[in-house]
Amino acid sequence: MIDYGRPMHRAVLIAVFLAAGCASVSDRPATAGLSRASLVGYWVEDPASCAGTDSGLRYSADGTYRVEGEAGRWTLNGDRLTTRVMSGGEGGPKSGSLRVAMVDGKRMRATWPSGETHIFHRC
Repeated sequence: MIDYGRPMHRAVLIAVFLAAGCASVSDRPATAGLSRASLVGYWVEDPASCAGTDSGLRYSADGTYRVEGEAGRWTLNGDRLTTRVMSGGEGGPKSGSLRVAMVDGKRMRATWPSGETHIFHRC
């Protein structure tokens, strides 16, 4: 069983919340510095997890993502990041959205519809 309280497993939590089809998020203007290109890469909540592990979340330029055995597609519209689980998720394809903002070139803030926020670090 995955312990979602552990920092290295929180990347999975993004995909789980998105796949659960959380309530819609209100519209806001796009965040400065945020683009598809700025999200491409490998992200973890605990920067110490970057070395020698593949427990984070990888967004690819072709619009696909991977996180611990799950794969899908992602899109960015303003500051709304939407993912669609295509394989490895429970119960078949699902989608959902959350808000993202670039804190700086190496950190991203993810905010769920509930208001819960986590900071992720680029490896």
